Amino acid sequence: MVSEVKEFAARDKTRIFYREWEGKKNGDIILYLHGLESHMGWFINTGNLLNQKGFHIYAVDRRGSGMSQAERGHMETYWTLLDDVKEVIELARRKHPGEKLYLAGLCWGGMVAATFACHHQDLIDGLILLSPAIKTKVDLSLKQKIDVAFSSIFRPRKLFDVPLDDWMFTRNPKYLEFIKKDGVKLRKATARFFFETQKMTLCSDRIAHKIHIPVLLLLAGDDVIIDNEKAKKWFRGIGSKDKTINVFGGCYHNLQFEKDVENLINYIADWIKREKER
Repeated sequence: MVSEVKEFAARDKTRIFYREWEGKKNGDIILYLHGLESHMGWFINTGNLLNQKGFHIYAVDRRGSGMSQAERGHMETYWTLLDDVKEVIELARRKHPGEKLYLAGLCWGGMVAATFACHHQDLIDGLILLSPAIKTKVDLSLKQKIDVAFSSIFRPRKLFDVPLDDWMFTRNPKYLEFIKKDGVKLRKATARFFFETQKMTLCSDRIAHKIHIPVLLLLAGDDVIIDNEKAKKWFRGIGSKDKTINVFGGCYHNLQFEKDVENLINYIADWIKREKER
């Protein structure tokens, strides 16, 4: 089915945009959270393929990114983002009552998804983490981190470069060109944004043992952004007994940009099917 772009007014009246794919009757729901630099437009092909499996798909533009309103590259507190996610879950639940809902996040969105699960796992039926930025190789320098800590109090809107380059996401020429031409991607974020990101990292570390819902962790074997070994260690500390991990060998960070993306789609669909049969 062709997706539709829709919007809702958040609790503070900010206009939040999302893309919706209507699935089959009795289909489960997948809500996708994008990465730091990206937006829901990076997910369209993956959303189309998952929708063909019968899932109801939702992909939301984080406030201050993509089409959504609010100051670009800024957030006062990560709790506002969690509230936005909660609102999308509520509207999806109202439209598809009784269906299971899985929260999925890629890279920075994976960290948001994990943080959400730490606090609101009663609202979702499972967690799908794709190359989550819970443990990373790429980061701000020590000098920049000190500047962020200071500026988050005295100059919270001071801008810092996002420490990512296009080649880190994929080796697929088609998507490298797509990223290069993307005029909406986020290249800078504020001191408060990075400070709140660090708070989420610490939160997901400290209370991961409280997550008891099903968790699927998908890693890219040749990822230059995520520290896979540390991510695996974090995964082992999750409290859930129903957790699955898979490493896609030879793949770069953004698994949905791989030429054989069908392998990713089938793995997610099969995992959800097994969960439904439990």
